[in-house]
Amino acid sequence: MKEVIWALIGNEHISKYSIAKQLWEKIFQIKNINCNFLYINSNKKKEIFERTNNILEKENLIGFNIAMPWKNFFFNKCEKIEIEAIPVKTINTIIKKDSSLYGLNSDGKALYNLIKGNINIKNKKFLILGAGGAIQTLPYFLIKDEIFEIFFYDINIKKIEILQSIYGKDKIKSILFENIPNILKNLNLFVWSVL
Repeated sequence: MKEVIWALIGNEHISKYSIAKQLWEKIFQIKNINCNFLYINSNKKKEIFERTNNILEKENLIGFNIAMPWKNFFFNKCEKIEIEAIPVKTINTIIKKDSSLYGLNSDGKALYNLIKGNINIKNKKFLILGAGGAIQTLPYFLIKDEIFEIFFYDINIKKIEILQSIYGKDKIKSILFENIPNILKNLNLFVWSVL
């Protein structure tokens, strides 16, 4: 059986705290696929770029996951991007197929599927703490499903302003920390997305 390569791109310490290697090795083992899992970890853009290019040249590379701070950086490296990742310009997975790179952002979709499987989303109010890369595509799915309102709190207000510019201020509301208790009783879901 031919060996495939799957990698994780992340900061210089990601191999010390991530369980991705164990997870992916188990998944590939269950699927009876011989996989070589690699970490591409650095805080330096040039080093990440060079190491990734070296791996991209390998015919047996099937893809990789991308962790912060590199989710935005690799967006422009893909030939094709799934539609919900385009507005936020953030991806967390790249699949290599026929020498082309396909970018996806599975974080928001996975959380959406979990939520949708447990509650009716239509006309509901949500509070999301944290507006980073992992959560940025969730509003795409919630709004598409006719959610009433999404409140965001993040210590970096610019992240919320970016989401408002993408999805609209009528759907994405910024809230101050001290005002969170005032809306709690009217919420249908609370999502903690802070690392």
